[in-house]
Formats: sequence, structure tokens, C-alpha cells
Amino acid sequence: MYERLSTQVALRLARLLTADGRKVDSVIRNVDQSQGIKDAGANPVILSLEDNPVDDFVPHLEVADVVVFAAGSGGVSTCLPVSIDQLMRPKG
Repeated sequence: MYERLSTQVALRLARLLTADGRKVDSVIRNVDQSQGIKDAGANPVILSLEDNPVDDFVPHLEVADVVVFAAGSGGVSTCLPVSIDQLMRPKG
């Protein structure tokens, strides 16, 4: 099983999953979070839903058994989680 995760909630999940022998990638926007991801046993992947095109995510999503969306605004904006949620909604 292969999961993709982000944020503090996902760090806890990453620790649980890697302790169970699963491979976990954590998609993060900030390279400064990489060591915390590694310490949780996961592989950091630097991508941003706001800045990277969808094509940058495709290779990572194609191999994932499960995707957990656990991103937040990082305390910088009360609008960001809403805008990301809207971005993730299927069109039509």
C-alpha cells in the first residue's frame, strides 16, 4: 500500500503507517518541513496545489493506493483551506 500525505495530522498517520511497513510519500509545499517528514518515516515530495500544474502530481498519484488530503493553511490564511477545497472539487 502506498499513501500520500501532508501536514501535522498526516505526520501522525505517516508514523502509524510506516510502523506498519507501508511506504508513505508526504506532499509538502515547504522544503523546510522535509526533515520532519523523514523523521516520521515518510518520503517528502515538494509540490504545491497552488503553484504546480496538475501534470506534476500525476506520476505520484498514479502509483498511490490511497491519497489522504490533510492540508491546511499553515495559519497564514483563513481563506486558503476553502480555496483549496474548491480547487479539488470535480468540475461539472
